[in-house]
Amino acid sequence: MAAHFGGQELFPGAWLGINFFLVFSGFIIVYLMMVEKNQTGTVNIIRFYRRRAKRLLPGLFVLLTVLGIWALLFAEDYVRRGMKGDILATLGYVMNWRLILTSDDYFVQFGTPSFLRHAWTLAVEEQFYLVAPFIVLAVFRWVPTRWKRVALMLGFATVSAVLAANVGVGDANAQAHAYYGTDTRAQAIFIGVAFAFLLGPDNQGRVPRRPRGPIIMALAWATVIFSVWCYTWVSPWDPWVFEKGGIFLISLALLPGFIACMDEQGNLIKKIFSNKFFVLLGLMTYGLYLWHWPIQIWLNLYLPDLTGWALFFVGSVLTIVVAFISFRFLEVPIILGGLDKFTGSKARSRRLITISMIVIISLAFVVGRVPSLSSQFASGNAPTLVPDQPVYEAGNEKINVAVYGDSTALYLATAFEPEFYPDMTVVPLAVPGCDLMRLPIDWSPTKKGDPLPECLESREKLTENLIKNATDVLVLNVGTLAPLSHVTPEGNLTILDPAYEKYVVAELDDIRASAEAAGVKQIQISTLPCRDTDLDYIRENPAAAELASTPDEINQVFTRWAETHAIPVLDLHYMLGCETGYVRKIRGVKLYSDQLHFSEYGAQMIWTWLAPAIRENFQAVTE
Repeated sequence: MAAHFGGQELFPGAWLGINFFLVFSGFIIVYLMMVEKNQTGTVNIIRFYRRRAKRLLPGLFVLLTVLGIWALLFAEDYVRRGMKGDILATLGYVMNWRLILTSDDYFVQFGTPSFLRHAWTLAVEEQFYLVAPFIVLAVFRWVPTRWKRVALMLGFATVSAVLAANVGVGDANAQAHAYYGTDTRAQAIFIGVAFAFLLGPDNQGRVPRRPRGPIIMALAWATVIFSVWCYTWVSPWDPWVFEKGGIFLISLALLPGFIACMDEQGNLIKKIFSNKFFVLLGLMTYGLYLWHWPIQIWLNLYLPDLTGWALFFVGSVLTIVVAFISFRFLEVPIILGGLDKFTGSKARSRRLITISMIVIISLAFVVGRVPSLSSQFASGNAPTLVPDQPVYEAGNEKINVAVYGDSTALYLATAFEPEFYPDMTVVPLAVPGCDLMRLPIDWSPTKKGDPLPECLESREKLTENLIKNATDVLVLNVGTLAPLSHVTPEGNLTILDPAYEKYVVAELDDIRASAEAAGVKQIQISTLPCRDTDLDYIRENPAAAELASTPDEINQVFTRWAETHAIPVLDLHYMLGCETGYVRKIRGVKLYSDQLHFSEYGAQMIWTWLAPAIRENFQAVTE
């Protein structure tokens, strides 16, 4: 929550809190089932599902209803179009797979992120809940000893870790799968389950002797310090986390903390985390989880100038207030007294649940009743980038296109509507935050920006990814950060320095070599459009304003390089009217969702020109 309300730079590793939560969830759910199994001889599966429903559904139903009503009354079509599927996927507990299919990037908050992006964790949890009772019953029946049970669960976790490593983080599709996948995240849950079998009762109800004393306490404090370090130092998409067993090892490292918190004699760690404040915060966690992300998006939407500590304070207070109201007046009464306490009878409760489901599903479909972009373009109701642009007519040959670049390229590629361009497929091989230059950026005298690990990996795996997608045409939409000052062996250089061009050309040649090695038939390169001079970095660095807002010099380098290798140039700079300066709208369509990235409508408009241009350029060399 703190990271989403402006604290991402302070807590770059806050996302690992999800991992800690999954470990704890796997532990506590299975531990309680083991206790029940020893007390009653079985696990009451129906009662378990009812308890989970009582805990999770009321708050979720309220959230989905509020979001649906807001979208119906106030949201623009591009928000409503996605919200229908988001509501249904959240209700069906498959939101994580929906995000994977759309190559969603959890760490990207610009553009138009889903209001229910955060529901991916709930989906993973519920998918685990479906199988958890059967895991406990099967293990108790067929796996006789404690250590074999632990080994089996660690084996499952290892399989998940290997799957995560194979998925990798080399491109947007891989990153979405690595982050949201049930298969890649199961390692944390299974390690929590392993902890439960290690520390919980066996078939005879015997609890193992848990270690205590100065050594285990030192290890427990090391766990706390390590967790804080993870929150403050582990950057998003560090390859070692997903590709080299990082999640597996981080999860295992929590074991001493679990042992300390289960010590019946008490200790300082247990005393701290048993403080009433932390207990109350823990009880309210579900409400905080449900509401913090939509509140953050609403604040960005309606109070865009609210930043820094003001955003953190307002966002946190609003979320805590809403979560407390939900906890006090909705969650607690239902947990303690059931839904019958509200309705007065079981029959009314069943009717209320049924009606709630019908209302939410109906609301989702009503919210989603907006014209699809493809139907608008096909019917001629949506404006095209070029006036009087004819309706796209598909060719006879299928063209596989890959778009490579940074977040602007990613948003452009993911906005492609394949049903409207049936002879063309577009695959995003773009990664947010990636610079064309594999050199440090000189942001300020005190701040340098090294190339991101995921960006270096995406370049290394470019040939492999191009082959995997059978790419015919590689479209380069690169260089957003290239005009800025970079640290080179010859000192700090910008695009205005003649010596800098050789570094740009070397990077472009490296990409060209990767494409040729993959058997790509053609490369096409896009010029950079002009930028908004209201960008925070430009306001703080006036000397960079002209370079970033009017990227004529870098476009000239692109053009000269393209002419040298007979590579077609897609002149996006010209097509977006940049000859006369920065243009926010064309033919009534808002081009950008923020100061930098194309809006969904804007990207769709660009494709009405871009798709025919790509096909025409490709046909010129193949016919």
